[in-house]
Amino acid sequence: MPENQKQKPFASHDERSIRAPLLFAEFSRVRQVVSLLVIPIVFGVVAALTLKWTAPAWWTWQALGALGAVLAGLEHRRRRSAALRGAVGGLLAAMTVVCFRVFLTGEDVTEFNPVSFPLFAVIASAGLHAGGAMLRRPARPAPDVTTHERAR
Repeated sequence: MPENQKQKPFASHDERSIRAPLLFAEFSRVRQVVSLLVIPIVFGVVAALTLKWTAPAWWTWQALGALGAVLAGLEHRRRRSAALRGAVGGLLAAMTVVCFRVFLTGEDVTEFNPVSFPLFAVIASAGLHAGGAMLRRPARPAPDVTTHERAR
């Protein structure tokens, strides 16, 4: 290393830690609309296509949707607001699947009930979003065991 360059000190724990995503409330209105309305509808269109394509594609897409719901929940501090966003997104995505599949030809590749699917999607999406919000909460530091006296 050249002498005129100082060696950087090791990064502190705070500098190495992963930053939490921005909060949904801090997004611009356009980004909020895209996150709340456009993304679930696009997800529903792709889900409807996979429903007519292959079962592995359908279930893989559903797993990606579950992961996306948890990650979107990280954008909320409170479980209630995350669950509300999840319920709206899940309903939009599910209704898009139900409506869009009517126009697609072919058989469904898995058992699909257009009546119960939206209800299941709302419940699952709300729960996964709320779970993501719980993950965002900072963990409480462990108690310092050196300050506690041993009980005899």
